[in-house]
Amino acid sequence: MNKVQFAARLLAGASMVSFALPGIGYAQTSAPLPATVDQAATSTAVPVAPDGMNAGDIVVTAQRRSEKLSDVPISITAATGQQLTNSGVTNTQDLTNIVPGLKVDRVGGSTAPAIRGISTQIAQPGADANVAIYVDGVYQPNQFANTFDLPDIQRVEVLKGPQGTLFGRNATGGAIRIVTLDPSFTATGRLTAGYGSFNDRTVNGYVAGPIVDGLLAGSISGYYDKNDGYLRNVVNDERIGGVESENLRGKLMLTPSSSTKFVLSGFYSKRNDASNSYAAAIDGNSELANVPGAILANGAYNVAVNPAIDASINFHSYGGSLRGTIDTDPGTVSFIAAGSYTKIDVDLPASFGYSPGGGTEYLETIPDHNYSAELNFASRKFGRFSFVAGLYAYYDKSGQEPVVVATNYRQPVPDFLISIFSRQTDHAYAAFAEGTYELTDQLTIIAGLRYSYERRAIYGGVSVVGQALLNQDPGPLQKFQSKAWRSVTPRVSLKYALDSSSNVYATFSQGFKSGVYNASAVTDPPVNPEHVDAYEVGYKGAFGRRFSTNIALFYYRYKDIQVNAFKTITDPVTGELVNLQQNLNAASGDIYGGEWNGTAQIFRDLSVTAGLAYLHAKYDKFPNGPSLYPLPDGGNLSTLPLDESGNWLVRSPKLTVNASVDYSHQTDIGKIGVSANLFHTSRFYYDSQNRVSQSPYTLVNLRGSLQIAGTGLTIGVFVKNLTDKTYAQGTYLLASGDGIMYAPPRTYGGTIQFSF
Repeated sequence: MNKVQFAARLLAGASMVSFALPGIGYAQTSAPLPATVDQAATSTAVPVAPDGMNAGDIVVTAQRRSEKLSDVPISITAATGQQLTNSGVTNTQDLTNIVPGLKVDRVGGSTAPAIRGISTQIAQPGADANVAIYVDGVYQPNQFANTFDLPDIQRVEVLKGPQGTLFGRNATGGAIRIVTLDPSFTATGRLTAGYGSFNDRTVNGYVAGPIVDGLLAGSISGYYDKNDGYLRNVVNDERIGGVESENLRGKLMLTPSSSTKFVLSGFYSKRNDASNSYAAAIDGNSELANVPGAILANGAYNVAVNPAIDASINFHSYGGSLRGTIDTDPGTVSFIAAGSYTKIDVDLPASFGYSPGGGTEYLETIPDHNYSAELNFASRKFGRFSFVAGLYAYYDKSGQEPVVVATNYRQPVPDFLISIFSRQTDHAYAAFAEGTYELTDQLTIIAGLRYSYERRAIYGGVSVVGQALLNQDPGPLQKFQSKAWRSVTPRVSLKYALDSSSNVYATFSQGFKSGVYNASAVTDPPVNPEHVDAYEVGYKGAFGRRFSTNIALFYYRYKDIQVNAFKTITDPVTGELVNLQQNLNAASGDIYGGEWNGTAQIFRDLSVTAGLAYLHAKYDKFPNGPSLYPLPDGGNLSTLPLDESGNWLVRSPKLTVNASVDYSHQTDIGKIGVSANLFHTSRFYYDSQNRVSQSPYTLVNLRGSLQIAGTGLTIGVFVKNLTDKTYAQGTYLLASGDGIMYAPPRTYGGTIQFSF
């Protein structure tokens, strides 16, 4: 077998600073979104504010109906497409810079979001993240395919805390809801081209318009990006780690009547990404450090890899969805039916010795089929009462077909081949309902419940083929195990309106994430489901149209935390000690803290937003924690279980700060825009042992633009990571050594856009 696999106790003083500044999406300055029901993307090019809302109110669908952001008793950060552009956000990983309490890492091609200390360490086929990601209301299960470019975004909503009732699909940490632009009956479009550091070339565009006026409209968006990478291979002194990404999305919108709307969507995405495939040994800790002829890289952005190995993550993905809304007298019926297929090819040096000397090449194919269907009903108000109810069904089949090829950079000839095939299936069903009742004109209660059922099965087979054919078919895979889990998760909120523009709330909710099997060891028992009990109190308020603020204090009881670790076995052939990956449950953790964010319109042309998040996230009981200790000759030894009670949860910085300043001014030449974005994080850890950490760092991004009057042209320039800060976007902590994957250094460039 192969050796390596892949509310509240604190922040009482927060209320002292409640009058101004924070996170993206709390200002009353962005264009509104349309009303009706959720459906995630029910926009038109010229949206109309829902009844009772002002033209400047920010509208979200976090409770599956259009509501003012300030009225929803949930911690949410919402950002429009233009706000994302101004802040330098181009993909899901960049959301870290603008959302208090959110940390998004990338590890070996997988996207690992963490909200308030809740994230997953298990990135295997069939293993869902516990921060759920949705695109146009469709759940995205594959962690390897969840680094999205954001070319046609209408808005992003980040919902914090367990979404146990309405968005309960494994969302113990929260949900990231991405909403793309829908077609419009008004012809509109834009085309943007850009060039930047490391020969980065981008082209993206969006066109929408009527096909049959008043009845059928269509849109198409596309995106292409290619760069040479910012890493240097010290073996041949060449630039590596580039990305080539392209995606295409088309939509048809049918409106047979003023009360009925259907949107048919299709997408295709292709990405060849080596930006975080190559790692360098941290402090030289590699099992190959003392091997004659082995090369290790020193210095930031340097790596040492076999030039013959193109270590990259390649994925192709395509799929579609049909969404519909039908307004009736009692309320709105909506549905989503979706399906997609993703195929991921991984080519990595499996020894992860971070040197081309010795080691192995690890080839893996990860196919993933998934289908989902959802039916919702959002009632109108019956006096003081309204409700939302729905049914949800989901199926996923994800597997791996790896081939381990032993190679040597001096003689790259396969020594042996081992194919390990596995497949994990997941059938999930849920029913949910949530009601809202206005007890008085000021006091509202919201109560809901979700019933979830998950049934998983694991299949596998092994083919040891010597120097014969790669990917030899092992025949029908054997079903090794299956297991089902059930959960009931409630949410109860009380909201009290202090006046027409401010309120306080208190919420209790629970979250559930199903158990999962180890795709690399099909005979291992599954880990048990995670559960979260969450308490939150908060304040949301606006002071006229120039100031708004939001405060949240929270406490979570986090139980049966799913983690990965290593177990040491004796190789039956060589007699050597071998560390293999295993999944297990930590006992429990305590999480508490607070967030403050708001906005201030200082002058007509100048606005400021800012956010602050304090987090205390530790294991309160973890007696069987995994451990790796560096060996004198390099590499790590997995020892007996370590008591890690009291250690910090992974990806849980104690303090994060974000702030942005936006200035725009109309002149005779055109509209001038300047924006600056700052993000700071304190130290956080990459492992439950708290052995490897990321030191504090601060990022600054700048952007300037000139929208030339009367031409439709906008010229822009940007700088990201202005101070050229070196930091990690992820780590490999394995028996073969510790590896760091560097985030990009300072980059800069320009864009030109034509809009109509």
